[in-house]
Amino acid sequence: HSIGLPLLIAPFYYLKGRIGALFAMNIMAALYGISIYLLIYQIFQDRITALLAWLITAFSQPLLLIAFHVYPDLPAGIITAYALRKIYYQHEKRSYNLLWLGLLVAFYPWLHFKYLVLTLAVSVLFLYLNWQNRKALPWFFFPIIFSLSLLTLFYYYVYGNPLYERSAQAFSSILVGIPGQLLDQQFGLFIYSPVYIFLPIGIALLLKNRRQELFWLSFIFLSLYLPNSAYRQWYGGWSPASRFLLPLLPILLIILGYAFITLKALSFRGLFFLLVLIGIINAQILIKYPYLIYHHTPQMGGPFVDFFGKGELLKKFGLEGYFPCFTIITAGTFRWAIFWSLIIIFINLFYYHFYYNQGTAETKRGFLIRYAVLSILVLVITWGVTGLVYGKKPAISKIIYEAEDLKTGKKRHTNSCY
Repeated sequence: HSIGLPLLIAPFYYLKGRIGALFAMNIMAALYGISIYLLIYQIFQDRITALLAWLITAFSQPLLLIAFHVYPDLPAGIITAYALRKIYYQHEKRSYNLLWLGLLVAFYPWLHFKYLVLTLAVSVLFLYLNWQNRKALPWFFFPIIFSLSLLTLFYYYVYGNPLYERSAQAFSSILVGIPGQLLDQQFGLFIYSPVYIFLPIGIALLLKNRRQELFWLSFIFLSLYLPNSAYRQWYGGWSPASRFLLPLLPILLIILGYAFITLKALSFRGLFFLLVLIGIINAQILIKYPYLIYHHTPQMGGPFVDFFGKGELLKKFGLEGYFPCFTIITAGTFRWAIFWSLIIIFINLFYYHFYYNQGTAETKRGFLIRYAVLSILVLVITWGVTGLVYGKKPAISKIIYEAEDLKTGKKRHTNSCY
């Protein structure tokens, strides 16, 4: 990480040490929930939708546990929420507000060098919306240029490299991180906050009705999600699950909010509220029994690997064998990933097809039959192929070298340092 977060928490740390630093993180977590509420209310002008977005953000994963850790993802998320609200959903023309907005966007890479992609993505959005307003551009871009220049000088002074220390990033297979951040049984967002399974229907509705908005939201989201997926530690290291998605929550909540406010069917909203409740209960369990997420038991009293990559929360109920694991690759990894993906797609298609699109009962029955047949074919093929490839020997993913070292007792020499 870079020095941005230490600068933010330094006064609190000076006054009360580690407790003061965590108090600062708690304040930022509360501010993040408020920022989400303001963003969603400004977009949809509906207090119920905004309150629901705040509830999902503040009382479930990934924010609730991150509020008790010192990670830069939290302030990065606050900047994302504020920048979206001021740039896309409320065009600011006053120069001093643009100056403040530029300073905040410029602070992204001070938190972590990878957040430079968010600085660039948000800047492209601002330029697209304001390219005809030539007077506004300098007020926004000057603090960004000045800040990046100052940051590169700092890196050069400390590391001898203007771009960052040489071991800042190490990349692996992006095909592991893309589904892993959402579906992995230990680190996936859907496991701990299942309401996010309604993202596909929100995307479909935005594609149909607000295509330009979806394009810019996707552009900003993918600018960070793809590098995170390619990163060797896509799971966030030894941190709570879905930490890397924290700066992108405003985008996910906009998509969820649009699905909620568009589909008013009682069955959809009932299931939506139920999944929100499950996410809140999960978060409360993890707050009370944190060993369920950190791979160790109360008897051990330390961060010893119990069964790395197998979700402790699911393991407690004997369910870990039914969900994909992208840290220990087996045939079940891809079988269950495809199985749950098909279930999620079906739930979204069902509500989109039956409660949004108009059609005859015969057409809807035909859709159900075709989807069921296609899903069974996909599962049968996947079951056989993955069994041939991964049926004999499970492979610990090369990106999780820490677990392999701890299991074998061997020390592996790498070019990376932490």
